[in-house]
Amino acid sequence: MVLVSEIVLDTASSSSETVRTGNALDIDINNCDKPVQPTITFPSTTLGKATRFQKKWYEQYPWQEYSIKLNAVFCFACRFFTNCSEPTFTSVGFKNWKHATGQKGIVMTHSISKYHTQAKAAWKNYNKRVAKGESVGCQLDRVGSKVIYDNRKYVKAVMECILHCHLQGIALRGHDQSDDSLNPCNFRLLMTLLSCHSPETSSSIKQELHDAKYITVLADESKDISKHERWSIAFRYVLDGKTMERFVGYTLATDLTAQSPTKYIMAKMNDLEVNHEHLVSQCYDGASVMYGSNAGVHKFIKKRSPQAVYIHCCAHRLNLVLVDVAKRNRAASDFFLHFQALYIFFSSAKSHELFLSNQNALAGREIHLKKLSDTRWSCRNV
Repeated sequence: MVLVSEIVLDTASSSSETVRTGNALDIDINNCDKPVQPTITFPSTTLGKATRFQKKWYEQYPWQEYSIKLNAVFCFACRFFTNCSEPTFTSVGFKNWKHATGQKGIVMTHSISKYHTQAKAAWKNYNKRVAKGESVGCQLDRVGSKVIYDNRKYVKAVMECILHCHLQGIALRGHDQSDDSLNPCNFRLLMTLLSCHSPETSSSIKQELHDAKYITVLADESKDISKHERWSIAFRYVLDGKTMERFVGYTLATDLTAQSPTKYIMAKMNDLEVNHEHLVSQCYDGASVMYGSNAGVHKFIKKRSPQAVYIHCCAHRLNLVLVDVAKRNRAASDFFLHFQALYIFFSSAKSHELFLSNQNALAGREIHLKKLSDTRWSCRNV
């Protein structure tokens, strides 16, 4: 809802061009103003019998704004903070005063409609941002700063475990690092010990998931440095008005059919006692294994949670757009091809040695070329 006022401002404004005038007592031109509510002797409208707009309606419906020129009322919230409203209150104007109020009145019906309620919430959020001097960009920056802070905290814990093993002269890896090993590696045991004293432990996550009413499951697979495919899973949910996202684990992909991730997701949901009725959506990539219309993961999950709609990961969708754009842009396509060709050329032992020695001679420092990302949904295939 925060972004609605920013996104639909132009649309709502353009739809209201027919009702704008240069008169200072007419309705507002932009959402920075307040609803214009002039106090005049309102003219009567004859629809069956003579009726007119009532001043007391301003207090009853504070979102109303009155156009003197058209002798009609409009909805300030719906004109500027939504693009899914009815023309009567956004561009045409309402003047059927006889059927305005009452339990089944048109104004009353509009005031309790879904789109009007959403528009009022967006209007309220906009006023809060203006009062605090915040923009949508500021809010996004604050959220991004929190993500960076949390990530640094996690990386710090990992590095402290590695440093501890180094100072004590003990190996990070063990002989048996399987999930059912009785004596896994030292690094893994240290991370398990730290997690017991972290607020993001399984017990606290389980309690949060129990209290949450709207839950999304996120899952994806990737290849690690040992060339093994691994499934990772996270839950995103709303708790006390705040959006939470928790990574809950990863496992080796025994096979790449839809049954494997489905079993893993269902097992995690059972372990954390997630209420299947509270699972409202599921977010994966667009691979056929996940999105298959007959045998995809989302179809198996829907058997337990029919209300859990499938959402194609926005990052993957954006990547598909970038790939298509890059393919159709000759300059971008040539750039990636030449960049990858440079990396391949300087990857040979002799070329790499000459490359580094010339850098040291000219600049006194070394810069290593990076190959394009190994992520399969990156733009490396342009």
